[in-house]
Amino acid sequence: MINKVKIFFWILFLFNYSLLSQEILISDGGTVNTCFGTFYDSGGPNGVYGANEDYTITICPENDAQVVELDFQSFTTQPVQNGNGDGLIIYNGDNVSAEEIGMFSGTSASSSPGFIVADNPTGCLTIQFFSNGAAQASGWEATISCFEPCQDVTASIDSNPGVNVDGSIEVDLDQTIDFTGIGGFSGGNANNATYEWNLDDGTILFGENVQHSYSTAGLYNVTLLITDYNDCTSNIAEVQVIAGATTPGNPYVSAGDDINLECPELVQLSADFLEIGETDLYEVVEIAFVPPFPFQGLSNSVNTNIDDAWDSPQALPFDFCFFGNLEQQFQVGSNGLVRFDVNAGDSTNGWAFSNGDNIPTNSPDAIGEGNIFSPVHDINPASSDGEEIRWEIIGEYPNRVLAVSFYNVEMYSCGDLLATHMIVMYETTNVIDIYIQNKPTCNSWQGGVAAVGIQNDSGTQGYVPPGRNSSDSPWTTQEEAWRFTPVGESIIEFEWLDLNGDVISTESDFEVLPTETTSYTAKVTYTTCTGNPIVVEDEIIINVEEPPFNVESVVEYEEDGSTIIIEDDVIELCSDVLPILINSQYESETASYEWYLDGQILGVNDSFLNITSAQTGVYTVEVYDQDCVVSDVIRINFGDPNDSSFELAATCDGAIATVTGLPGGSFAFADAPVDGAVIDPDTGTITGGSYGSTYNIEYTTNDACPSTSILEVTTLVEDDSSFELAATCDGAIATVTGLPGGSFAFAYPPDDGAVIDPDTGIITGGNYGSDYQINYSTNGPCPTSTTETVTVNTPPEIVNPTPLEVCDDNIADGLTEMDLTIKNSEITNGNPNYSVSYYFSETNALDGVNPLPANYTNISNPQTVYVRVVDINTNCFATTTLDLNVITAPSANAPPTLEYCDADADGFGVFNLSQLNDFISDGQTGLTITYHETQADAENNVNSIIGEYNNINPYTQTVFIRIESSTVVTDCATYLDVLLVVNDVPQINMESSSLEVCDDDTDGFGLFDLSLSNEEVLNGLDPSEFTITYYENAENAENADNPIITPFAYTNITAFNQTVWVRVENNTTECYNTSSIELTVNELPVLTQPDPLNLCDYNNPGDEVEEFTLEDSIGQVLQGQTGIGITFYETQEDADNATNPIASPYTNTSNAQTIYLRGENEITGCYSTITLDLRVNPIPSPVVPDPIEECDEDNDGFTFFNVEDNEVDIINGELDIVLSYYETTTNAENAVDPIISPYYNIVPDSQIIFVRAENIVTGCFTIVEQELVTIPSPELPLIIEDIVVCDDDYDGITVFDLSQRDEDIFGEQSTTDFGLTYHETLIDAETGENPIVNTTSYQNLTNPQTIFVRLEDLNNDCVSIGEFNLIVALPPVIVQPTALEECDDEVADETTEFDLTVKNDEITAGNIDWEVIYYETQEDALAGTNAIENPEAYTNTAVAGNAANPQTLHVAVVNIEGCIAYTTLTIRVLPNPTPSTDAEDIELCDYDNPGDQIEVFDITINEAYIINGELGVSAAYYESLENATDEIDPIANPTTYSNIELGQQTIYVRVTNDTTGCFTIVTFDIIVNPLPDIGDVPDVIACEINADGFFDFDLETVTSELLGAQDPANFTVTYHETQEDADNGENVLVSPYTNLTNPQQLFVNITNNLTGCNITGAGFNIEVQEAAIANGDGVPAELIICDDPNTANDGFAQFNLTDLDTQILDGQDPVNFTVTYYATIEDAEASTNPLPTSFENTSNPQTIFVRVDNDTTVDDQCYDITDATLLVNLLPEFTLEDSYMACVDVNGTELIGPTVMLIDLPVNEYTFEWINPMGDLEAITAAHTPLMGGIYTAVATDILTGCRKEVTTEVIPSSPAIVEAVVTTLAFAEEHVIEANAVGSGDYEYRLDDGPWQLDGTFTDVSPGEHIVTVRDLNGCGIGTKSVLVIDYPRFFTPNGDGYNDTWQIIGIDTRPLSTIYIFDRYGKLLKQLSPLSEGWDGTFNGKPLPATDYWFSVKYEEPGTEIIKTFRAHFSLKR
Repeated sequence: MINKVKIFFWILFLFNYSLLSQEILISDGGTVNTCFGTFYDSGGPNGVYGANEDYTITICPENDAQVVELDFQSFTTQPVQNGNGDGLIIYNGDNVSAEEIGMFSGTSASSSPGFIVADNPTGCLTIQFFSNGAAQASGWEATISCFEPCQDVTASIDSNPGVNVDGSIEVDLDQTIDFTGIGGFSGGNANNATYEWNLDDGTILFGENVQHSYSTAGLYNVTLLITDYNDCTSNIAEVQVIAGATTPGNPYVSAGDDINLECPELVQLSADFLEIGETDLYEVVEIAFVPPFPFQGLSNSVNTNIDDAWDSPQALPFDFCFFGNLEQQFQVGSNGLVRFDVNAGDSTNGWAFSNGDNIPTNSPDAIGEGNIFSPVHDINPASSDGEEIRWEIIGEYPNRVLAVSFYNVEMYSCGDLLATHMIVMYETTNVIDIYIQNKPTCNSWQGGVAAVGIQNDSGTQGYVPPGRNSSDSPWTTQEEAWRFTPVGESIIEFEWLDLNGDVISTESDFEVLPTETTSYTAKVTYTTCTGNPIVVEDEIIINVEEPPFNVESVVEYEEDGSTIIIEDDVIELCSDVLPILINSQYESETASYEWYLDGQILGVNDSFLNITSAQTGVYTVEVYDQDCVVSDVIRINFGDPNDSSFELAATCDGAIATVTGLPGGSFAFADAPVDGAVIDPDTGTITGGSYGSTYNIEYTTNDACPSTSILEVTTLVEDDSSFELAATCDGAIATVTGLPGGSFAFAYPPDDGAVIDPDTGIITGGNYGSDYQINYSTNGPCPTSTTETVTVNTPPEIVNPTPLEVCDDNIADGLTEMDLTIKNSEITNGNPNYSVSYYFSETNALDGVNPLPANYTNISNPQTVYVRVVDINTNCFATTTLDLNVITAPSANAPPTLEYCDADADGFGVFNLSQLNDFISDGQTGLTITYHETQADAENNVNSIIGEYNNINPYTQTVFIRIESSTVVTDCATYLDVLLVVNDVPQINMESSSLEVCDDDTDGFGLFDLSLSNEEVLNGLDPSEFTITYYENAENAENADNPIITPFAYTNITAFNQTVWVRVENNTTECYNTSSIELTVNELPVLTQPDPLNLCDYNNPGDEVEEFTLEDSIGQVLQGQTGIGITFYETQEDADNATNPIASPYTNTSNAQTIYLRGENEITGCYSTITLDLRVNPIPSPVVPDPIEECDEDNDGFTFFNVEDNEVDIINGELDIVLSYYETTTNAENAVDPIISPYYNIVPDSQIIFVRAENIVTGCFTIVEQELVTIPSPELPLIIEDIVVCDDDYDGITVFDLSQRDEDIFGEQSTTDFGLTYHETLIDAETGENPIVNTTSYQNLTNPQTIFVRLEDLNNDCVSIGEFNLIVALPPVIVQPTALEECDDEVADETTEFDLTVKNDEITAGNIDWEVIYYETQEDALAGTNAIENPEAYTNTAVAGNAANPQTLHVAVVNIEGCIAYTTLTIRVLPNPTPSTDAEDIELCDYDNPGDQIEVFDITINEAYIINGELGVSAAYYESLENATDEIDPIANPTTYSNIELGQQTIYVRVTNDTTGCFTIVTFDIIVNPLPDIGDVPDVIACEINADGFFDFDLETVTSELLGAQDPANFTVTYHETQEDADNGENVLVSPYTNLTNPQQLFVNITNNLTGCNITGAGFNIEVQEAAIANGDGVPAELIICDDPNTANDGFAQFNLTDLDTQILDGQDPVNFTVTYYATIEDAEASTNPLPTSFENTSNPQTIFVRVDNDTTVDDQCYDITDATLLVNLLPEFTLEDSYMACVDVNGTELIGPTVMLIDLPVNEYTFEWINPMGDLEAITAAHTPLMGGIYTAVATDILTGCRKEVTTEVIPSSPAIVEAVVTTLAFAEEHVIEANAVGSGDYEYRLDDGPWQLDGTFTDVSPGEHIVTVRDLNGCGIGTKSVLVIDYPRFFTPNGDGYNDTWQIIGIDTRPLSTIYIFDRYGKLLKQLSPLSEGWDGTFNGKPLPATDYWFSVKYEEPGTEIIKTFRAHFSLKR
């Protein structure tokens, strides 16, 4: 056993040794799979290889994942020279077709292959060796090994919680994060891969999934590295974790997480939000170092490479409050600070401060100028290479922030130390955060002093974190952050809102008891320092599961033997209902109960609670069951019932109530009155009621248990005093329509002699048109009065007419017929109530006899007739006269035609019509001739043509002429017409032709053939129709004078340029046109010597080098010439040869410098040259001035400045300098809009203006800044209030205390910093002289007197001057007012409301500036106390025992100076009339024009009752309460009044006391009762089969139709055989009634039982007719169709319903019967809404109803109804794609299979068809492969129903492309372009060689040589290719024998074998002529290598694509 083991061990050892020592010879050949051993030549390790060998061997790895390596330890072979020798070729692959790595031969070390690695998918190397027959060498030895290449490994990270939008993970401290590593392995092998996590807090974890949490706040960069089994590593995946970040400083609120409850229970709501206060106080706390923004990359750069500098002021786009100030600008300082007190003129940020300079402080500047320090320390951005200092506004309103970052800025004097820190300022909250990533200490500079904090502008208040002030220095820190939070008075308001948005609490912690799912919202309102509210909200949802039971308590009690159950939550009960029971209504053996009253436990544990005592409060029950507590709440209020008894006493317009029970309740109408009656709810007094009206009044107590009592009262009745007046010529006649026996009188006595009979009311003796108001008063028990107005009739008002003038007729005798009535309207002035007649004599007119006819022929000329005008209403008349005149017309000649030559050939011209006047008038004078466009205008003498006339009809138009006398004003005229003709002017070419010759002898003259321009001039006109002549000037051409005799050989007479004129004349119309020809003799360009170009040395001042725009000289050189091209050159030779031009911008090479300018005529090519000098001038060097300061008089930051104050300092002695001043840099640079003194600044407080210092010699300038500063002046009130003192002695002199104005003048200004004096003159105040000393007892000098105030700032000497007046005032002089009287109000209690202020004007005599104050007592008036608060609505009252009526008030009048005078005012209350208020309504039936609801009423019948005998009062009637109250528009004829409101109208009666005018208004209604309606009843038809004409009719069935909507209970309907019976209500018919005739008419009477109104009429006919039958055989009728293929396949389609007619009629003659169809049985019965013949069903199947009508005669109305079924069979339902792509014309390269179209339906239920685009049937199968492109139609037919459906689809063909590709650029182009085009039916993409695919066929920047363009179909239908050759030359070659670029040859030239190529050296020496077919030039000349330099070549070749022979020259480089 032991021996066997040993043997096995040696066998294993020998086997391994043989593997390790394997020798492989190239002569072994074949393929060897090994990763060990040594590779030799055929001679092995010790021998040499043989002669003439040719071996090949392939060495491959042992597995697919490996590649072979060969490391050649030695290598020696016979070198290969001239194709002869021994060589080893190594191929990168498993055969000799693979890529050649190289051919190796030789004996040197450089000849060895060295280390070779296979780089191909097989991992193999193939080695080929060849040797010749000469000597052999030792060959080679190479070590064989293998290695496995790395696969691509990618790593990424997933996490929970996931990343936010910026790619980071935010977590709280100690919150667990789940990380998941995601690996990608290109080789697919993930086995044994390791995942290494670096958590950035010293923790390293391994595994695909890891967990981690952070206990320290900060930013952590978590990384993942994946290593596979082959030790190949991935990229490093990274994610940032933000742990424990402090909440941002923006407004926020969190309501907490949502809560889920199984049962209702108390829930503690707790909101978290940012507590913020005013900015007068701050709190400093340390926060987590988690910067919200990166330190790098903010958008705005600051102080780039500038040390110790303030950046320019920047606008802060949001409101930021800082120490109580609103900041809107900021500046960033380069030493780590920000300030708000910006100063644009201060650009230096101080750096020097020491350990003693602590925040807060106002000095030194390094700290004193700043507000926020992040920290402040001396850092140096000028030396830093990093991003340095930047800022950015981030976010959106109202959550914006300003972030300022100082990134990697070097510490001054310690350049190896970098500081990084950031300031973040939050909008709305005004929070400031400071983040310090790194703050090193440079101890060698300023002791490393630094400070962090904030301070106010004055440096008096500040805040610093502990240990971070200057005195704490030196200190160093990293990753530190501080927050500065405003903690003054809170600016926030917190609220909890419920689901409805109602506020339920203002505490952040709050308990709620939700009983159902609801939400609560935490709302925080931040009020910014500008007062804007910013609201943030967050919602929490509490999900409450439905409790397992409900508790809904009710209250139960017994009342009148019944149990009352109340389910309300709040219950009002009276104590008399006790006892009561509260029942929880929840019973359960497992439940427990607890009852509470107002939160106190009652100790009851049952499901109900008995209440026996009246305890008001909240009763609560809590039920605990099934592990849930459910509660319910009821509030019960108890009270006792009250006594509500009262009494009523009737009055005329209402009643007076007396409460006999519990007072203090309220009165109301039990039934709302309709007559305007009102009731006082407090007293119960009724007013405003109608006479005789009855009212039900209820009185309700208002105690806890109210009760109500109701009483009825009826008002009294008044007399009727209505009457009517009929106007007469001298008065009127009265008719009493009311209560007779009264008396008449004038309401206002007349002054014209009119009298009235007091008994009859007849008026006589009045004047025309006079108005009289007549009053009629009754003498009944309740007297009333009525007033009517009457107007006496007047004669007609007429107009004396103008003469009637007419034109004479055909017989010029002055006599003609005329229509006299045309004067009617003029005479009557259009009054339609006047009648006009005409008479021969005045007597006839006065008597109205023998009128003339309307169409009257005069008997003399002129003639006068007489006119009579009668008022048709009053028969009054008036007369006048009318003159008649007959006029004759003038004679005239007919004019000739007018012609016009039209220049623009549009048929329109200008005519002078007035030139015809002499011809027309033929010598006559006194004629007016006018021209008109129409005959009508001429006849009406309107729209005459004035001045020259432009015809409106093209080419020909007739104008009409009117000739009339200008001396006689008539309309008689003579009419003619004239024809206007427009001829076209020849339409030649109006643009100047040009003929040019060159000036060969410089004299400017040449020979021209003018006829060469004829064709261009005629512009297409026929030459035979026109004559062409030429002229030397335009005048001759216009006049056809002096034509050019020799136009074919014409020498110009003006040198160089001449214009000749051509005239083209129409041979027929003689119209002509002219144009011009420009003759040009070209000359050389004329160039003007330009001035030197001067530039100021602005760019790098002092180097005397600038960039010139050479073109600036062109204007002067050309002097306005055009067409001359200008180029510039450095030498005259270049300018002459047009070589080496220079271009702008051009940098001068010396100062001054001369260059050369060439001007070439762009048309003729002639040129001239000239020189141009370039000069660079120095710029001025002004001094930056000190600020200019001025006192600001009004302290608005603006005042006037003398901007020239610092002029001498700025110029600083420099010569030739002038200064100008500007508001902007741009204006200063452009010298526009200068400002002059005095200048009023436009930027408050401090403004920078810009001073332009300009050298007046060179124009060069420099700009410096000048600051203008306004110094605040003392602040005075805008208006200093005058001091007014009342003076009782009227001398206007008194003593004033001026110091009482001190406080107003100083305001908040310190008395120690300001001096105040008073002066008597303005000059004294301005100079400060002569101040008033006795300011507390100063006696005025005049009245009024002005005192001047001087207030001086003792610190800056600024002074403000103000003034006020001393006024001595006198008491007002007032008037004793008359008594103020008012009528009593609705309650007759002698009290009413007065507007006392109506007496103000009377008391003050109209002085509106005085104040009038009213008092009830004299003591109050004198003391100025207890003034009447509302004098506009004062109610008189008893004062100090005095009666309330009348009452004396006391009045105080105060003038504007405050002085007072006193008087009294008496107020009196007058009584109102007391009429009856309950007059009865007046009712009539609507018999007059029934249906209009209007009748004529005598509304005065109630007048006597209403007045009720009261004396001294009168009644008037009105249509509205407003009119009655305002006494306007009374009803004129109350005895014959027609209602204006339909049906029912209220009449308002105003009863007025005739003496006082006080009145009372009562109302009653007038009612028009409608007549009953007789409904439209169709004839009653009885249908019988085989009818005999008689039938028993039930008439009662018609009653409801006759009544319609009228209530049958209120009406009686009777039927009668005659109208007379119906009218008399006799012989009433009884149902059933048998007709007497057929047809027979019946009559009806309808009476309203309530109103007694009735109506009769012919009601209807009764008739017996033959019946109709529908579908008599009873077979169901149905109609079946297929669905419409053009609409949705939904079972709805169009039916032709007439297809059912035959089934329905069943043999009845269609001529005698009509069939109609209906959707419902109701429509069929009513014969309404018939269905159309073409009908679309609304359901499927659908039942419709068919009506058959008997139409044998037109009167037949019998019909029958049946039903029918409509059925729609659905079409086959299938779809196809909208389109299919199919490959056609394939070539075998396609990537996709054939296209199949499928009808997806069962083949046993349907048949199929496929129709191709040609319309042919191509297949009958369900599936089909298309054979062509185009529209295919698929058809499926249902075998059962025969319904067929067609669907179309488009087959889109696609094919491989036929490729067209060409090189579109020329050979040897700078850049080569290949344009490829694909021909075919597909969509294609393109590729050049192995490049990327692209959709465009254009390839740019193509390298020389042959290229393959490949085009492939995007749909996969194949590819096409095309070879393209680009000819170009290589730019260099390297003839070093390495096999690469060893020769130079033009690439692609071999395709042009006839080309010749020459190579030259740089001196032009020919070195080589190349054949286009050769390998190229090897860089030698005569066998000797040439040096590395540039060489030139020329090639003569044929341009590809053309037959053009070209020569190309260029150069290339030889490199060695």
